[in-house]
Amino acid sequence: MPRLNTRDRETPGTFHVYNQTPDRRPAFIDDADRDVFLDILKRHLGKSSVGGRADRKCRSIEGVELLGFNLMTTHFHLILWQKQRFAIARLMNVVLARYVRYFNRRHGKSGPMFRGEYRAKRIRNKKQFRWTVVYVLDNHPDGVDYRYSSHRYFAAVDDSPSWLNASATLTGVGGIDAYLDLLELRENRAQINAELFG
Repeated sequence: MPRLNTRDRETPGTFHVYNQTPDRRPAFIDDADRDVFLDILKRHLGKSSVGGRADRKCRSIEGVELLGFNLMTTHFHLILWQKQRFAIARLMNVVLARYVRYFNRRHGKSGPMFRGEYRAKRIRNKKQFRWTVVYVLDNHPDGVDYRYSSHRYFAAVDDSPSWLNASATLTGVGGIDAYLDLLELRENRAQINAELFG
């Protein structure tokens, strides 16, 4: 089977990382699932702890930073900045393995959840980065008001958590004013899709 969007993903750079379930099965049944996915991600980014103490079962993955996210019902979107070779692969392998084990145990399921290996599309320039940010953050029907999107951290960057590099994202799109201008384009999904996938 061909590997989609996996070429040249081992070297440093910024990537749109995503995967979805087959047959539109839920990847996140409720907010508890979304909270667990984010907590696993945070802990492996080395930026969180449980109950005020470090999780000994969780090893921090060095060389990767989270720039944006959106958790949908059947899939997820992440924007990751890979600063060391293979850092995204190390992060995603452990995060997805732990989340699938949790999900299957909680919901009485078994076997794989997603459509094979995660996808990682390299973001090649500033223009593509800007369109990727608006695409990812506005992917949910609730738009930027959706709780499981990183938008609220960009709108109030001083309050953003340590596990999300909101300032790097805002710098990449040209600052807060440019970011807010980008959001004005979010209603034109056809233009966004053409920029990213055309």
